[in-house]
Amino acid sequence: MTDPAMAFHEHIAAFYMALAEDKLDGLVDALQSLREAAKEAAASPESALLEEMLRDCEQKAITKGPAAVQQFGDFVLPKTGALNKRRPVASDDLAGQLKALEDDLLLVLNAFYTAQTLDSTDASLHRLRDYMTADASQRGGLRLDQFKRLKTSAKLNADGYIDRHIHLEALTGLFQDASHLLQYIEQTVWPHQVAATFAPLHKRILDVVLDVLAMYGNDARLLAWERKISMNHGQVEADESLQMIDLLLDELATILQWGFQYTASVLDVAAHAGLSAKIAELNGVYLLLEQFYISQSVRKAVAIAEPEEVEPHVFEISTVQDTSFVLDKAFARANQSMHYHTVLAIVIAIVEALDGTFMPSILALPDRSFELPLPVTSPRATTEPNEASSTGDDEKSFGDALLEVVEMDLTAQLQRQAKMMMAINSAHKSSAYVDTLHARLHELSFPPFPPLLECLPKALSDLQADVGQVITVGTQELYAIALQAKLRAYCDASIPQWQFELNLESFEYFDVHDSPLRRLVHQVLREKALRRFRRGLNSVTFERLWRAVVVDLCTWMEEGIQTKQFNEWGAMQLDRDVRSVMQLCAKFPTEPLSLLTEFTRLDQIVLLVNMVQASDVLEYDSIRSTLSIAEIQARLQLRFRKSSIGHVVQQLHAASPSS
Repeated sequence: MTDPAMAFHEHIAAFYMALAEDKLDGLVDALQSLREAAKEAAASPESALLEEMLRDCEQKAITKGPAAVQQFGDFVLPKTGALNKRRPVASDDLAGQLKALEDDLLLVLNAFYTAQTLDSTDASLHRLRDYMTADASQRGGLRLDQFKRLKTSAKLNADGYIDRHIHLEALTGLFQDASHLLQYIEQTVWPHQVAATFAPLHKRILDVVLDVLAMYGNDARLLAWERKISMNHGQVEADESLQMIDLLLDELATILQWGFQYTASVLDVAAHAGLSAKIAELNGVYLLLEQFYISQSVRKAVAIAEPEEVEPHVFEISTVQDTSFVLDKAFARANQSMHYHTVLAIVIAIVEALDGTFMPSILALPDRSFELPLPVTSPRATTEPNEASSTGDDEKSFGDALLEVVEMDLTAQLQRQAKMMMAINSAHKSSAYVDTLHARLHELSFPPFPPLLECLPKALSDLQADVGQVITVGTQELYAIALQAKLRAYCDASIPQWQFELNLESFEYFDVHDSPLRRLVHQVLREKALRRFRRGLNSVTFERLWRAVVVDLCTWMEEGIQTKQFNEWGAMQLDRDVRSVMQLCAKFPTEPLSLLTEFTRLDQIVLLVNMVQASDVLEYDSIRSTLSIAEIQARLQLRFRKSSIGHVVQQLHAASPSS
């Protein structure tokens, strides 16, 4: 590693050689190297001497200041004059023209560095500013000239518009040029000099930006679209119109992204009232169009809704997919701007569309007129042809007419249930979208403005609760109208067959053959409506319905068990039955699930009737935490004599916290 002191002396030699030969660039480079070497040698014994030598060199370098200013002026003034006289005409190689400007600018910046290092006055700075302003005029002029040429040669499409991609390319290039030149200025001059140096070239480029924006507004016919939207009184726009608005919104979002981001990046050093006003105006147009697009697209999605089979026999309404696609696109466009008030306005429009149009359409699905394929055969399809049809008699008998009415009523019921399942599935899919929207808004932050989630017309948690209510009420209604009464009837018919005072022979028989309780569960699992719901609901929503069925089954089983008496073999049979029933119920959904919670009370009853003696219950805190003392006493009486239970009950009361 080179000793800093030795390196310092080497740079001293280079400094004096450049000084003697009047090579100002070499002089500045050597002086900068001396400063760095002196800093690195600050801890060495020679540091004081090196600092004294550095100050001497700096004093000698300053004497070259006037020559450096003169040299920079001789170099840059002809270049500035040439740029000011040159008419910006874009060639087919615009990139080459811009690179030539870039190369010249780098030479000027290097020359300025030499002059500024040797002379601290603003003489050279003024000349740099004049050159960079001329450079900015050239860049802006070249991009504007190329844009006009492309615009002149552009062809009209079927709707009478030109491809406005050329506008976006020109604007992108202009904003990039301004940002690029600002970066050079910030790297070259002192912080307090940045604003004054950047101001004139900033104005030159942004004046061109305003020219392009004005032509964009005319070519996109923004005023005509504003009038069209203001004259819409609720009718749904045609697809072609919405597609054109969608394209306009993509373009405006890109323009606003550049406008907002550029304005924010130069906020501390420059301003342009014209651009600020234009961006505010375009933002207003964007908000009007985007809010209209959201409202119209969601209404369109509702109007053209069709069932979609997302899995075999599992249907969702197309509105969910169409709406989420549109709203995702709108949110992404608004988020491009990273402008708080723009994002908030669009998020409010999204929430209002979800709450005012989308959710009511999901609730109304059971009453829609379209039909779904039903996974059941018609009752008439399995009957044999009657005599009248075989003999060519076209008159319907009373029985045929009655059967047809019954069939129509059954089909209508099944259609409504199928639509209810589709509504439940669609609500579940919608809840995923609302969750995603909530997560996105939670991640966005715009200090010092309040969080977006706190500024919505309806809290997303309330909207999610509404969606959850559709699922809850829908599954409850399906269960109530098609299953609950029938399953209860199955259970009531089965309970008289249950026997739990068994001998060894009976116990072994039920090890090979289904017991009445297991036959009941098999009957439940074969129920057509239940199997139809398993096919037609997605796995998550069917699980909700199935748990409600299992809760009722467990309750009815508990009620039936309480009417029986048990011996040892019967208690063991109940244990076997409950284990088997829980396994059957857990495996019935397409994805197995845990039912430990639903079977907790039955498990406690099994434990109670299988105890060797009633007093064993005192050793099980889990039973005392699940069942009341009265319930424990009633369950013990199923197996044990009252005389053996009384003392146990007294002990339970004594151990109870409430005693």
